Order: sequence, then C-alpha cells, then structure tokens
Amino acid sequence: MNNKKLLKEAVLTLGRYSPNHIKVFNTLVDHAIDDKVFLPVKDIQNISNMKRSSVYFALNSFQKDGILIKDKTQMGAFVFQKEKVDFLIATYKTKQKLSV
Repeated sequence: MNNKKLLKEAVLTLGRYSPNHIKVFNTLVDHAIDDKVFLPVKDIQNISNMKRSSVYFALNSFQKDGILIKDKTQMGAFVFQKEKVDFLIATYKTKQKLSV
C-alpha cells in the first residue's frame, strides 16, 4: 500500500461509511503491509475501542463493497483489493482536481 494517508482520506470523503467504519478502516490501513493485514478482530476491537459486533459489521461492509477479502490461508488476515483501492484513490484525486 503506497499511500496510506491518501487512501484514508479517499474513504473518509466517500461519505458512505460511519465513524465506526472509518475507525476500523484506519486501523486496518495502519497495520497493512503490502496490501495485507493480519489483525484479529479482538485486536481491532482493542485498538479502535469498539464493540466486537461493530467491528464485524464494518469488516463485513468492506468485504461486501469489495475493498477487503478474507485471506483463506491465514486466520485473522485480510487483503486489500488493489483494483478497488486504486479506484478509490483515483476517484478521490479526480474530485480534488475538480474542486480546485
């Protein structure tokens, strides 16, 4: 993941996700290495200070939207979908250019 800050801004400005979703997303992005993050739900819960059910709800939303998939080879691991991440960043950059 090349530009974590830009990705966080892109997802935040979508206006699609709740503050709890954003907390979970930012936690995942902060801990990602090469588009992969190994962070069990309990750790996400502790880092973001959220209820377990809220963490699961956010993770399911990101999976449904195609931003994340579960890594079937490693329990507690998620992979950011590069195509979707690139699309979100490109859309954000385009909106930034248009607003100037």
